[in-house]
Amino acid sequence: MKAVILTAGQSLRMRPLAQDMPKCLLAINGEAILSRQLRILRSCGVWDIAVVAGWQEQQLAARYGDEVSLLHNPDYQDTGSIYSLWLAWGVQDDDVVVLNADVVFTEAPIRELLSSADTYCMVVDKGPCDEEAVKVRVSGGCVVDASKSLAPEDSYGEFACMAGIKKQGLAAFREALCECEKESRHGGWSRALVRLSWQGHRVGVVLMRGPWAEIDTPTDYVKAQGLFERA
Repeated sequence: MKAVILTAGQSLRMRPLAQDMPKCLLAINGEAILSRQLRILRSCGVWDIAVVAGWQEQQLAARYGDEVSLLHNPDYQDTGSIYSLWLAWGVQDDDVVVLNADVVFTEAPIRELLSSADTYCMVVDKGPCDEEAVKVRVSGGCVVDASKSLAPEDSYGEFACMAGIKKQGLAAFREALCECEKESRHGGWSRALVRLSWQGHRVGVVLMRGPWAEIDTPTDYVKAQGLFERA
């Protein structure tokens, strides 16, 4: 089992809090967000971890260079997370968990991903979501669409920026990822999973368990600090 964590972007909306460092180094309950992710992954048995970095990569190298495989996105200013994941996919040869570095969570969703029987599965927080969220549409227990442009009233819930891909699905996922990357290097990597769904592959749903937060703005960060004060 492996993991890929994506953290190449400049996080412009997090300024001035993350003016001079990747936002995954901001602390929640005294622990950097990325450190928390690494700790949780390892507690769930995931030790082979790659981090795709770009902006302020040297800070991550200094802090985590001996703990993870650090991959470089040289075009981080002009690309999205789908391109960062595409850069990392050539070295994947086992079941893999993919997640963004700005997500704070407990062990629960990782354990759910690892125990899922689905070749592809996305972690979804069922319930109302706002316009900014990557909203997920589900039918028959499977993901059929995921996009920020979906109407909130038509969505099943919010994509929590975590997914699992089993070893037998790596080749098809890589093909979908390459197709999406050729169309556009911008945007999120959930597009590849949606493409697989449209091609007839089952993309299962893992329901989010426990508190979680995605840190996009200083307001998100303040809320997450309160949410995880004791978590």
